[in-house]
Amino acid sequence: MKLWGYSILLLFLLIEKCLQWFANPIGIIASYADDFLVIPLVMGAALWIHQKYISKKFVYSRLQILLYWALFSLVFEGIFPVFTPAFTADPIDLLAYAAGSIYFYFFINYPAVKINS
Repeated sequence: MKLWGYSILLLFLLIEKCLQWFANPIGIIASYADDFLVIPLVMGAALWIHQKYISKKFVYSRLQILLYWALFSLVFEGIFPVFTPAFTADPIDLLAYAAGSIYFYFFINYPAVKINS
């Protein structure tokens, strides 16, 4: 995982700590930071495991990233809010998931080794 991957993990941990420390965190960060960071963190971890144990050349295709976005959107914004009152459907979360997916595609989704063309 490149420096961008570690920076997203560090940013996630920093935001979580700030949310614990401050009683009134900044609204947009408190509301959408986790949604933005979840796909890069989950897919980044899965990418690292795949590259470490299966193939160093592996990267996710655009379709696979789109399917992850659709899965997270469906589960967390469609299914969970229906069955669990702790979850609230928010259409802006879909944009945050999409932004996180785009971030993952451009900054984290690289092979672990250089591929000669």
